[in-house]
Amino acid sequence: VVWMGAVILSFPMWFFILLCALLIAYNRKLKHSPALKNITVAFLCTTPLLYAVQHFFNFSCHDYPEEKMWAIIPAIPFAFLLTVAREIYKDLEDMPGDEKAGIMTFPLIAGEKVARRLAGDIIIFIWISLPIPVFFLDKLFKHNYPPVFLALTALSLTPCFAISLISASSQDYSRAQRFTKFAMLFGLISLIVSSILGM
Repeated sequence: VVWMGAVILSFPMWFFILLCALLIAYNRKLKHSPALKNITVAFLCTTPLLYAVQHFFNFSCHDYPEEKMWAIIPAIPFAFLLTVAREIYKDLEDMPGDEKAGIMTFPLIAGEKVARRLAGDIIIFIWISLPIPVFFLDKLFKHNYPPVFLALTALSLTPCFAISLISASSQDYSRAQRFTKFAMLFGLISLIVSSILGM
């Protein structure tokens, strides 16, 4: 209760209201909307990162130096896109049950092949984007991730992405979804380690 009170007080009220409205809309309408449902879940999953960023900039939390806090910002699109891919795999896994229940999801609307290809394209895009925080962020944030980030993500995320793509191609969507989750975990660990070692 104390923790929730602190969150409510520290969050900008407009964002807190927007989050509550989005949760209500998801429960009533958005969860039945193909594609939009996946995007909404992905956004909601990134809100802890958004909270950390806004908390620093709104309250100048000097316990976390700016050169450390900026590093959260590039992680937000990675987390968002990876969650979208995971949600698509989840819908692909649930296709038989959703079809029987009359729940129209993105794979049922667009087709299994299109949905599988979109999830795969998102994962490939994330993989080829991993060097961006290491080499190209200084123009925006005056900082780059240290090279150790690229090394850690290349070693940990590459096998997870490969297994996800191979599993999806053989229609083992449960395994594809599971290794997408592993990629999220390893990406977070890589960010924390990189922050400690050199950001």
